[in-house]
This record gives sequence, C-alpha cells and structure tokens, in this order.
Amino acid sequence: MTASLGAPDGIFRQICDEVTEVGEKTITTRGGVSLDYDYLVVATGASQPPPARLRASEKDDSIVELQELQQRIEKAPRVAVVGGGAVGVELATDMKDRYPDKHVTLIHSRKQLLPRFGPKLHDHVLAKLGEQGIEVLLGEKPTLPDDAGQTVRETNLKFTNGEMKTFDLVIPCTGFRPHSNLLATYSPKSIASSGEIKVKQTLQVDNLPSTRQNVFAVGDVALSGGPKQARAAMIQVEVAVQNILSLIKDNSAKKLYVPQYFENTLQLTLGTKLGVMYLQKEDYEWLKEMNKTDADLNVGKMRWQLNAKST
Repeated sequence: MTASLGAPDGIFRQICDEVTEVGEKTITTRGGVSLDYDYLVVATGASQPPPARLRASEKDDSIVELQELQQRIEKAPRVAVVGGGAVGVELATDMKDRYPDKHVTLIHSRKQLLPRFGPKLHDHVLAKLGEQGIEVLLGEKPTLPDDAGQTVRETNLKFTNGEMKTFDLVIPCTGFRPHSNLLATYSPKSIASSGEIKVKQTLQVDNLPSTRQNVFAVGDVALSGGPKQARAAMIQVEVAVQNILSLIKDNSAKKLYVPQYFENTLQLTLGTKLGVMYLQKEDYEWLKEMNKTDADLNVGKMRWQLNAKST
C-alpha cells in the first residue's frame, strides 16, 4: 500500500474503520482505535442511496450488491428513477439502452434537470431522454415506499394532478447528506444547517472550540463555496496540504481556496454509447456531445494514474 502511494515505508497507515468521535487532539473509531493527531483533514464526503453509494464497505460485498440491483432491473418491466441529477439521468439512460422495451420513467422534484447547471444542459438532456423514449415527469415529488429500490413489486405513486402510476421497481437517486456527524459533539457550531462543515477560505474548519485551528475539511462535506465535483476536491486537497505545511513551518495558513469555473466541468453519460461534456462560466454555457468509447468510464486510466493494482 505504501509503495503504491509513493510514500516511504512507515509514513502511511491505512485503517478501514469509521471515526465516531473527534477531540482536540485525538480521534476514536467504531472499532475502538484511538489515534492522536497534530492535524486532521475531514474528507468524508456525502451519502446517497444505492446505487450512487453502496451500503457495502468491502469489494466482494459491493459486487454482490450491484449484481442484485442488476437482477431487479432486468426483472422489472416498469421502472421509475426518482431524481433528475447526474446519477438519475445516467441510470435511466443506461437502463433504456440496455433494455429498449422496458418502460423507464424519470421523476424529478424541480422543473429543471441537473439544477446545479445551466438551462442549456437541461434542454439537451431532456431532448435526448425523449429520443430514447424515456418518460420525464418534472416538478413531482411522490412519496416513496420504504423498500424503494430493494424489491420488485407493483408500487403505486401518486402525482400532483391526482393521477396514480404503477411501477414494478422504484429506484431513488436523491438525498445528498454530508457526513459531518463525527464533528457534531466536538464542534457543533462548525456544522451548517445543510449538514456541511463550515470552513474558512484556508479550508480550516470554522468555529472550532480550540485555538489550534488544526482541523481542515475538503470535498463534498465542506461548505467551501466550490462545486461538489472531484476536480474541486482535488484542488481543495492541495490547498489544505499547502496550509498544513505552512502551519508546520511558520504557524500560518496562507493559501486560500477560490473556486474556479472549470472545477464544475461535467462529463455526463447518456446511455451506453453517447455522452456530453459541459462547462459553464457565469452566463456562458459550452456543451459538446461525444461518443462514449470507454466502457469502464476511464477506470483503467485512473488505476494507472494512481499506480493501483487490479485485483
């Protein structure tokens, strides 16, 4: 593990566990491990229901979980995907490409698909969904069954016009929840009403009870002003690293995180063969349709970049 990260032996330690408590100088895990720290970076991300995030924590269990979802999708003739963000759009279009005769409905609570982006992307995606024969219901937020996504059975959903529609499988793709609970006891004033962790421009956690200012938050869990995208997280990590080094050297954090428009670049798949690249800068929107040629979504390229071994 250390060799793959390019770190000297003994400098890196990986623990597969869940942090349940953070103190001024110590963290505690669910497994009972206690670790002292000089600097702490919280990069816990956010949770979503499967298939966006899986319940399993081990590779073998994750494979089984995904295979079981595939089997439910294959078995269900009428599928509702609830949530018109990137996950919902990609799942619906992949499903329709794989099973052209399946009735697929995409349900979204707002009037615009992919609401974190501009109207040009919405118009393009809506047109492509129509071409694929996917029914789209906007401005709808039906009550979902407790076992949504887990069971193939006839389920009636009620819509605002009073109409009831019947589906055999309802898959939720909503519910973005930041994983900030680990700070709730130590520093409750650092948690925003959205559940995100409040940070300064240096990405140091704001409103800490300690004067040490040695806790940072990056990525989806941080209320940084940046987009919830991997590019933004990578840039935030560099800011946090530079500030930790600066604090070690002269006790000051100087590097500021300023969100850049390119951090919100989106590469969206629209089925197994098509995709779209999208970029927005203020009122300007750039969009390019592309053919999808890499079936593994560049996983192989990422493994190569991280010097990771296939298992």
